[in-house]
Amino acid sequence: MILADKIITLRKKSGWSQEELAERVGVSRQAISKWESAQSIPDLDKILRMSEIFGVTTDFLLKDEMEAEEYTGSTAEDSPLRSVSMEEANDYLAYKKTASVKIALGVLLCILSPVCLILLSGFAKQGMMAETVAATVGVCTLLAMVAVAVGIFISTVFAGRKWECIDENKAFELSYGVDGMVREKMAAFSPKHTALVIAGVVLCIFCAAPLIVSDALHQELLSAIMTGVLLAICAAGVFCFVLGGIRYDAYENLLKGDRRLRAKREMAKKKGKTAFGLFSEVYWLIITVTYFAWSFISGDWHVSWLTWLAGSAIFTVIKLIYKVKTGKDAEPDEDEDE
Repeated sequence: MILADKIITLRKKSGWSQEELAERVGVSRQAISKWESAQSIPDLDKILRMSEIFGVTTDFLLKDEMEAEEYTGSTAEDSPLRSVSMEEANDYLAYKKTASVKIALGVLLCILSPVCLILLSGFAKQGMMAETVAATVGVCTLLAMVAVAVGIFISTVFAGRKWECIDENKAFELSYGVDGMVREKMAAFSPKHTALVIAGVVLCIFCAAPLIVSDALHQELLSAIMTGVLLAICAAGVFCFVLGGIRYDAYENLLKGDRRLRAKREMAKKKGKTAFGLFSEVYWLIITVTYFAWSFISGDWHVSWLTWLAGSAIFTVIKLIYKVKTGKDAEPDEDEDE
């Protein structure tokens, strides 16, 4: 029995699909498919990994004359942690860098999608164009932009399926040197991440200015234009948040998956909420009360929603300051580091 047939037999006995075996070995499904069809032969380290996973000897896998399975008495299921190599970590970070731009662009398109409809509606109310034409063109533009954004999201998700183990914070082991590499790149990116957060906060706070100007001048067409400007500024701010957040989370995901740090986080959870966690609950309670009080007293529901925008921006600043001052994240399950 050749190696290809042995891999198929052992995989089916374990009840795994090619995708599941690929995740355990740390390769793509296509690689497993090529091994099982004898189009290629796995490297020695992958053979050793499969020996651990299936609990069989390497002799059984490598020697065609050995038909009977020779078990070692233990399997990788006793320690079901996949190993993330240096190459895989770099590939993951490269994917996240590309994905951050694509997703940020998709979010930008979603936020900007109603701008054309709002502007054309304003022109129609001024008699500058027919309302039916304005509605048709505006709605079609909105749907087209949302469709493009959804296409970007779907393609990005499918491209990242091989990294689900890391993105879903499942337990894994970092190969030698990966931890240091990730921390070094994370430290190099931190200033840029901070700049993007600050830019996002400033833009989100400033986006209320066009609405204030339009309310003061009481011009209907100007109000429509300023609403479009508001959405554009808000979209730019969110773009900064998403662009920096996805890349920074990629570094954290690699570090959070390591079993040593996972054990520390479990201990942190058992100790209960941090002081920042309690502050967070009180803070959002105050924001909620402020929003409803402003809305019901003034009746300006079209403006009071800015409470959430301003509250989110301020909370992000506070969280960033907390991290800079204490050297750890605000969330209790992410506050431990080596």
